[in-house]
Amino acid sequence: MKKLLIAFLIAPFCAFAADKPAKAEKPGAPKAEKADKYQVTGPVAEVSDTKIVVLKGTERFEVVRTADTKVTGDLKVGAKVTIKYVMTAATVDVKADDKKEAPAKSAKPDKAAKTDKPATADKTEKAPATN
Repeated sequence: MKKLLIAFLIAPFCAFAADKPAKAEKPGAPKAEKADKYQVTGPVAEVSDTKIVVLKGTERFEVVRTADTKVTGDLKVGAKVTIKYVMTAATVDVKADDKKEAPAKSAKPDKAAKTDKPATADKTEKAPATN
C-alpha cells in the first residue's frame, strides 16, 4: 500500500519534469548555419605570420593565418601539414543580367480555326481520272 501511495505522489513531479524543454531557445532568434569544413594536406611551401602556403600536387593553397590559428608542432617550410579550414564570403557582387526576358509566346491557334473551308461531315474520295 505504501509503495502505491508513493508512486501516486511521485508521478506528477515526473510528468512536470518531462514537459520542460531540454534547451531554451529565444523565439525569433535566427540560427546561423555552420560553414562546411575542408582540409588540405601537403608540404609547406611558404609560411609567415599572416599566411601558410601548402602544395598539393601542382596546386598552391594559400590559407590565411591569424592569432587564433592553432598550430601544433614545428611549422616550417618543407614540413608535411594538414590544414583544416572553412570558407567565408567577404563580399558578394551581384551582376545585372544582360539578357532581357523574352516576351511570352502566344499559344498557337487551333488548326480548325485556321482553315477557310468549313468542316464537312461527308468525306468522299474521288478516284483519279483515267484516260
